Amino acid sequence: MIPLTCKKSKGKKRKKTCLKKSTCTKCQQKCLKKCLEKCKKKSLKHYHTIKIPVPKPAGISGLPKYIYFQIDNSFTDKQEQRIKTAIGALLSRWYVHHNQKWNGGTNTGISDLAACTNPYATKNFKPVWAKSSVPNAIAAT
Repeated sequence: MIPLTCKKSKGKKRKKTCLKKSTCTKCQQKCLKKCLEKCKKKSLKHYHTIKIPVPKPAGISGLPKYIYFQIDNSFTDKQEQRIKTAIGALLSRWYVHHNQKWNGGTNTGISDLAACTNPYATKNFKPVWAKSSVPNAIAAT
């Protein structure tokens, strides 16, 4: 636990810590730097590979059969299964979205995801990947 105030102990220098640590970007950058240094020290022997099947939605070709991830060995079996389940659920939603959008080959359908997000999209919605503004979320998906 990191103290939030300065403490003075015998024989040691006074340790100063930031009182606004949760919002201080300088502290966050230092913490991130330390984490990255620790990660660099780990070699590939500290990880193992998992593979997750990729669903094939209609109208999309050239997808790999599996996606491979490197998982740290410190995860328990239960945690690893939760990671696999989360990634699988995300891929499943992606599959459903594209099948609904494909609409039997016309590629003019509106997915549940697009219909759900459309009311929250604002005028001149501009996703990072879009070259120009899109009129609504349905056009973005």
